[in-house]
Amino acid sequence: MPLFTKPTEQTQYILDKITTGMVPSTFKAGYYGDQELIPGFPAFCVESNDFDRELSGKASSHKFALILRTHIIIYHEKLQPSQVTLKQDEQLAEAVQDYLHTDLTLAGGVIFGYVERVRPGIIVKPGRIMLRATRLEFAGISQQYF
Repeated sequence: MPLFTKPTEQTQYILDKITTGMVPSTFKAGYYGDQELIPGFPAFCVESNDFDRELSGKASSHKFALILRTHIIIYHEKLQPSQVTLKQDEQLAEAVQDYLHTDLTLAGGVIFGYVERVRPGIIVKPGRIMLRATRLEFAGISQQYF
């Protein structure tokens, strides 16, 4: 597989990887882009995020160093007053991180990729529905010749 040079390539690959490997055993569904309505929990979505490009070495090398970032947002459940499921929610995010780390090159799409940040929190959806969620921030290092 050639190296990814566009954020959408990495994001689609991650969606396909998680969907193939963790749906339906772990997730009810996965989506490209955030969803207003989540029909079942847990679910996840992926979104492209920051994209950095800079010269790699001297301009005469005709090469860009690229960092492609993808957010994976896990929707665990509607917020409840009990903290009973908090540990399970954290373990699910860890399981996704571990699953992504089984292939640090995304089948050759990046030189190296990893989850650089995990952020648990609460997301408010239309109708003031509050969901417990975790955002994983994946960084893929790639390159492009010009």
